[in-house]
Amino acid sequence: MAAAAEGVPAGVGSESSAPPVCVLVLGMAGSGKTTLVQRLTAHLHSQNSPPYVINLDPAVRELPFPANIGE
Repeated sequence: MAAAAEGVPAGVGSESSAPPVCVLVLGMAGSGKTTLVQRLTAHLHSQNSPPYVINLDPAVRELPFPANIGE
């Protein structure tokens, strides 16, 4: 419960939680990668399971979804 109060997604660090899922999204320009990640992020937030989003495209300066990588 303390982890949820600190902004850590539910289940992180819990021994009884399932292993984390990592999703890599690759594709051609204009194929809908950003739209997919935006909608997936919105869905996970609605389920009270906020994801960690990492953008590895050096050409992208701003994202239409919040990146929440911190300390």
